[in-house]
Amino acid sequence: METIKNRQKSASAFDHIAIDTKQINHIDVDTFDHEAFVEDVKNRHPYFESARKKLPHAFVKFHNPIEGLRIESVLTQQIEVLSGMWSFCRLDAVVYNADKEIHSLSNSFLKTKQDKCIEIMANKHGAVPFDKLKFVVDNLDWIR
Repeated sequence: METIKNRQKSASAFDHIAIDTKQINHIDVDTFDHEAFVEDVKNRHPYFESARKKLPHAFVKFHNPIEGLRIESVLTQQIEVLSGMWSFCRLDAVVYNADKEIHSLSNSFLKTKQDKCIEIMANKHGAVPFDKLKFVVDNLDWIR
């Protein structure tokens, strides 16, 4: 508790704080698209707004915890789940829905590594033969 009090004393020297996303993940929205999904996130979860775009960073957990340093896409690469890395928040940010429980979500709506690879390959190269794509996916090292 004393460590927290000491940190709070020096907080005014900074504009932002860093939030660990290892146990409580963040859905980080960086697009104005997918309005229905974004509104649902804002209505159901505690969140703060990003400093520049005023888009939500929602606090969430998953039924099957995301291991390690990971960024998982949701719907698009502009909506991601941050896990095990820092998320930055303005010191004066308001946490909306702070009284709401942090929900545990199904992992089923996350894009898998294979989904992300297929999307990247298709965007860069058009149609890719499955055997070549499978080789690439099977041999990827996803260290971040």
